[in-house]
Amino acid sequence: MVLSEVNSTRIPFTKLRVIPFNKYKGAFNMALDFYLAEKNYKTKIPILRFYGWNPACISLGYHQSSEMIRGSLIDDKTIQCVRRPTGGSAI
Repeated sequence: MVLSEVNSTRIPFTKLRVIPFNKYKGAFNMALDFYLAEKNYKTKIPILRFYGWNPACISLGYHQSSEMIRGSLIDDKTIQCVRRPTGGSAI
């Protein structure tokens, strides 16, 4: 996608890669995020990715303790739990 010349004065890039919404397992979502971040490091084209979880999943930030989310839903594998390669709180 190439952005118009009018918009290029407001944002610091002229191209944007958009990945449409899809639902994946938690581990796949995190692996794909990591892959895209590594690839983007070389191309420098911003990537906007929308995604959901299938099945339901809790995504912990890189430095966040997993102790706070232990419970029956996690223990019986009703909800998956993954760790993001970035910081932040649980999503």
